[in-house]
Amino acid sequence: EELEATIEEIQDLKKDSMPGLAQLTEMAQSLKDFSRLDRAPIASFDVNGGLDKTLLIAKNVVKHKATVNKFYGELPEIECSPSQINQVFLNIITNAAQAIESEGEIVITTSLHDDHRVAIRISDTGCGIPAENLAKIRDPFFTTKEVGTGTGLGLSIVDEIIRSHGGELLVESVVGKGSVFTVVLPIKRPESAAADLPELMDALDDSDVDMPFAEAV
Repeated sequence: EELEATIEEIQDLKKDSMPGLAQLTEMAQSLKDFSRLDRAPIASFDVNGGLDKTLLIAKNVVKHKATVNKFYGELPEIECSPSQINQVFLNIITNAAQAIESEGEIVITTSLHDDHRVAIRISDTGCGIPAENLAKIRDPFFTTKEVGTGTGLGLSIVDEIIRSHGGELLVESVVGKGSVFTVVLPIKRPESAAADLPELMDALDDSDVDMPFAEAV
């Protein structure tokens, strides 16, 4: 009888443990894919897959603030630095969640911008950006966050990363209704694009994005 009770307890523990282990495995794999530490700086990149990995990493910030709706189009893989583009997605999605005061919505849409470029549109129902600040958000050290909560480097570095890939960042915003950030990237990275931005990536790690990875599970 004691053996049967022990076996039953072990089975219950296994049932409780397996989902958690699966989630930890998914998180570990996502972190690996997110950073691409074991891959070349420039590689083929699945934009939709990168967004999914980023959303998993950002889950702890987003889940209490917004419902995420995804509308992914069929896209070819693009040539880029995957870790840098993932950082771009993470920064914009995190900012979108932080712009929402209580509950709101983040909509992510991907599509072909034209024959040579893809577009990633990330919109939120947050507080929006005043017109007088809209022209400053790409300036280094400009921030509307409280003292001690941001360096103002985030969007400046994001814009630099996108431009280094031969792309562009488009921003629209209406106070009280929300913002739309559209990242346009070439499918084939121009030869004139910068080879790497290690210093910018180091700065981004210390900027506005503060991700509690352990809590994301």
